[in-house]
Amino acid sequence: MRRALIPPDVKPSGRGDASKFCWQTILVLRIAATLRGELRLELSHYVEMFAALRQALAGTSFLELWGKVLVIQGPLRWNLLDADDRASQLDGIRLALDPHLKVLATGFELASPGGRGQLEMFPAQVVHSPIGPSVSRGRRRA
Repeated sequence: MRRALIPPDVKPSGRGDASKFCWQTILVLRIAATLRGELRLELSHYVEMFAALRQALAGTSFLELWGKVLVIQGPLRWNLLDADDRASQLDGIRLALDPHLKVLATGFELASPGGRGQLEMFPAQVVHSPIGPSVSRGRRRA
C-alpha cells in the first residue's frame, strides 16, 4: 500500500482498521511477492501489469485458473495460458498458478480442482430463513 503497487479492494476507514482484499487481489499480491522475493525483480516496473492482471482476474472463475501459467514477457506483455499450451513455452518468466491457488482454496474455502463445477454463491452456514422461526409451512402461527 505504501508504494501503491497493488492497492486494496477496500481501503481502511481509519486508524486501526485493516484493508480488505478479495481472492483475485491476494493472487496478484502472491505473484508480486514471488517476482520480488524469488526472482529479485523491481516491482515498480510492473504496476500496469498488476492492474491489468487484477482487471482480467475480476472476470475469471477461480476454477478456470487451475492448470494455468502466467507468462510475463515484459512489464506490459503477459498472458494467462494453459500449462500444456505450446504458447506457454514462450520466452519469459513462467509462473505456475496452482501453488498459489492451493493456498487461496484453503484460506478462502474456495473450490479445488477435484471439485470442478460452479462455485456456491455463499456458504450454507450463513443462509437464514428470511421469515423467521414463527412461520411454519407458509402459515403464520397465532
